[in-house]
Amino acid sequence: MGIKLKLTGLRRFVRTEAEIADYTAQVAAAQDTLVNGTGAGNDFLGWLNLPVDYDRDEFARIKQAAKKIQQTCDVLIVSMDQLLSGGLVNSRWEDGTDLTWEQDAIDTLSQIAARKPVYVFDTVMRLATTAGYQGLDSEAYRLFRSYGMAERGELTGHNLTVDNIIAGYPYGADGERIETTLDDELVEHYLAARARKLRLTDYLLRHAESFAACVVGVDDSAARISVQTNEIRYLQRLLGKNCALFCGTDELGMMAFTRAYADCAGWNSRLSVHYFGGYEDSVADAYDTSTLRESVEQHITALGAELADWSEQSDAVVLVLTRGASSTECSRYLAAWEDNCRNGVPTIVIDASSATQHLPQQLEDTSLQWLMGYSAWGTAANSVGIALSMGLTRLQWLQGEQDPQPEDSEAFARELIFAYMKDIAYCRYCRPTIKDLTPEGIEQALLRQNMTTRVETALKDTALVTGPDGVTDYVIPEFRLTDFSAPLGRSYEIRFRILFPNAGPWITEQ
Repeated sequence: MGIKLKLTGLRRFVRTEAEIADYTAQVAAAQDTLVNGTGAGNDFLGWLNLPVDYDRDEFARIKQAAKKIQQTCDVLIVSMDQLLSGGLVNSRWEDGTDLTWEQDAIDTLSQIAARKPVYVFDTVMRLATTAGYQGLDSEAYRLFRSYGMAERGELTGHNLTVDNIIAGYPYGADGERIETTLDDELVEHYLAARARKLRLTDYLLRHAESFAACVVGVDDSAARISVQTNEIRYLQRLLGKNCALFCGTDELGMMAFTRAYADCAGWNSRLSVHYFGGYEDSVADAYDTSTLRESVEQHITALGAELADWSEQSDAVVLVLTRGASSTECSRYLAAWEDNCRNGVPTIVIDASSATQHLPQQLEDTSLQWLMGYSAWGTAANSVGIALSMGLTRLQWLQGEQDPQPEDSEAFARELIFAYMKDIAYCRYCRPTIKDLTPEGIEQALLRQNMTTRVETALKDTALVTGPDGVTDYVIPEFRLTDFSAPLGRSYEIRFRILFPNAGPWITEQ
């Protein structure tokens, strides 16, 4: 075999052919080391013999998988962080300047999109890294978030370029290097990961017109000039008619599915929104840059739905509880929900109050018959996107499904059980009291508050509509919640099983 040496990039460093010839012996030695596999890292030299020598069985499996996708998949939903970085968390830490493979992957997606709809979602890297990842603790998370929040100089006009944004990362608005107690190597890695992420999203948006929809979520941010500000403003310039950029990340996968489902069904929902609490025109929470009203409207638009005025006909009503809600506002909120249930009005419920403690207690006595979606999880943007996605999918299924099956309603029942257990029982009541994240510690915290039993009692025998005419022929059967754990070793998430011990054969354990 032969190895070709491309000299184009050397011309800045060597000036004569004789100077190049002086390296002949070194090049020959390097080639011998590679070919004979005598150097360090010799177990990673498979690329030398490609495409002659490769695992043909593995290649056959890849081709088979690709053929199956081509034949059986009508729509592709792609997380760019998963595809290009191995996941959202790793995208906050992945380094590398050679983006050839990643750009090729985006090009391939664009080619696939010419044959079938492709829905992609991506993120603007959040201010901090991830606590518990790569050995970084909660203190490192705090320091990185503070470093990311430090004010940068704002770029405008022709100065707003990717290279200028990246060059400005280490410097504050005064032009001085931002001080931090973080290790220099950690900071450099963080900035390199930001640069990589920005370049990839830039490349993605320049190819976005080929996709059915392309959504970019701004990961945990802050309502101030920060390291994200120039990134966001630059990316906004690239948005096409099929693109959207707004605060929120964890809800993007659900939103992409809902948008694809609606597009395939040809469904265009109209939603009217009513706020309770009085803070809808304030910044939604500490992790958003937009107001709650802006966030709701942006999510509705990204889902392919329309915003209707209260005086206009709508397919569903969205009830939003804001932060700062008083007991009176909560009562009004629940009264509106109950009125909708009595009148057969499909309703999506969003609790963006963050700290309201008395609402969950009242929810246990509220009818769920016409509840399409519910969430109080995470940031305000997370709650908005999750509830709207759940609600629109449910609404469109009720309106368009010609052959509803029991397992369809079971799946929705599981979503309700999960939302109540995690958002209300766990996050509202038990999470603040947990000192030990072992399964035993979590279970003990739930038992102290009697929350598992309360959720089982509140939702058991709840009747759910199974068609647009309000016919109710599915009742949530008796269920049990068990096997609690914290899969990521932190209190934000819990995992548990939902068991239906006495239900029909379509019921499965989860």
